[in-house]
Order: sequence, then C-alpha cells, then structure tokens
Amino acid sequence: MRKDGDGFFKTLSILVVEVVSEFSRPIALTVRLTVNIMVGHLIRIALYMLFEVVIGDKYVFIVIFAIIMECFVFFIQSYIFSRLIFLYLNE
Repeated sequence: MRKDGDGFFKTLSILVVEVVSEFSRPIALTVRLTVNIMVGHLIRIALYMLFEVVIGDKYVFIVIFAIIMECFVFFIQSYIFSRLIFLYLNE
C-alpha cells in the first residue's frame, strides 16, 4: 500500500540528488584545473628562489625552460578540462 505524499517526497529527493550530481562534475573539474594551475605557480616560484640562491643570476635558461614546461602542462590541463566538459554535457 502507498501512503499519500510518499510520491512527492521521493520525487523531491531524487530531484535534489540529480541536480547536485549534474553540477558537481563541472565544479569539481573547475576546482581541479584551478588547483593544478596554482600548484604549478607555487612550484615555479619555489624553483626560482632555489636557483637564485644556489646559482645566482645565471639561471635564465632554466627559468625559460620552466616557463615553457608550465605552459605545456597548462595546455594539457585545458584540453582535458574541455574534453571532459564536452563528454559530461553530452550525457
């Protein structure tokens, strides 16, 4: 037997779960991309400080290489982010 009102609460709870699941994946991907970029900047700053103390002012090529590598990682992260968003929106 079914009580009156059971259908409404079940429907409401399923609606809430579905809305949260639809918005959680893009938000999680955005947070992931943002944190990866911030960590890349922090590591780069730490390496700059280390090279400046250890080597001195002759670390220009190492700095340029680090910037190129960080840009490469940024483009890979952006590509993965856009592909996953595309896949999630097509579901």
